Amino acid sequence: MKGDGNDYNFSPLNLSSSYHSRMKAFFTLIFILASSFAFAGEIALLTSLKLSGGNVRHLEKKFQKAFQNSGHELVIHHKVDPKTLYQIMTSENTEAIIWVSHAAGEQDLKPGFKAEDIILDNWGNDVKNFFTLIPKNLKFIGLVGCQAQKIVDGFRSRGNYDAHPDLEIMSFDKKVRLYSAFDKTIQAAVLSLKTPKEPKVPVVGAPVEFSVERVSYEDSASLQAGWLEVGDQVMGFFDLNATQPLAQVAIDELVFEKIERKNMKFYRAHSETSVEESMGKLNITSSSNIGTWSLFAKDGRPIGGKDQQLYVFKRP
Repeated sequence: MKGDGNDYNFSPLNLSSSYHSRMKAFFTLIFILASSFAFAGEIALLTSLKLSGGNVRHLEKKFQKAFQNSGHELVIHHKVDPKTLYQIMTSENTEAIIWVSHAAGEQDLKPGFKAEDIILDNWGNDVKNFFTLIPKNLKFIGLVGCQAQKIVDGFRSRGNYDAHPDLEIMSFDKKVRLYSAFDKTIQAAVLSLKTPKEPKVPVVGAPVEFSVERVSYEDSASLQAGWLEVGDQVMGFFDLNATQPLAQVAIDELVFEKIERKNMKFYRAHSETSVEESMGKLNITSSSNIGTWSLFAKDGRPIGGKDQQLYVFKRP
């Protein structure tokens, strides 16, 4: 190229080796920095209790204002059912979750009787164990509900968060008012996402993998949606009429060994679209010979209520 009397040749062959090395280091640094900011995932506001239109608008406005310049995609769902919660809690795009619903810690009612800890959705499903499903990019969970701190502490003590030491969870140890608890949770989420964290070494072990498929009874016209749990762990979700094996069903072996009763429970998922049909039957096997699970049943039919099935674990 000719211009003002000077000739320019931009071929790398004409650059000194030291200059070339500096430029290479510079562009490598730019690539690393760009990569570190490339993932700005979703921040999800999930509510699942009866709220007036004014309550809904108030929460949405505060949520959107707090994160409007964060660079994240904002996701809002109301009257969340187990299927939607499962999708959010297993999505690698999810970076922060703020959950609003009723909750209660375990309580002694009278000698010999206890009320279990619960996190209830709008449809009456106890969805507390869904909050042990932690996708790799999740940084923050905010539980806006009464006495959910006891539930989180229990999960920690049983090793459910050992593989995610950088995860921050905001919850409350007493009864709370909706707006004040929501404001505190929003503030904690903003601070958590802005504050750089030194990576911690996770405690992990080889996963125990399971194969779970559902079959229908001959007289069943359709199959209800539902989810499977062992201990605190949600293992997967079967949609309405779904029979295909659940994909990527695994539990960290360290957590699995801490599960005192390894029986599995299959719960009916109540929602706006739920139907009162059969739950079908699950066939459960594991990747290693750790034991077998069989339906607690009589003549092949489950014993107990219509909303859950129990699969009893036996060691080999």
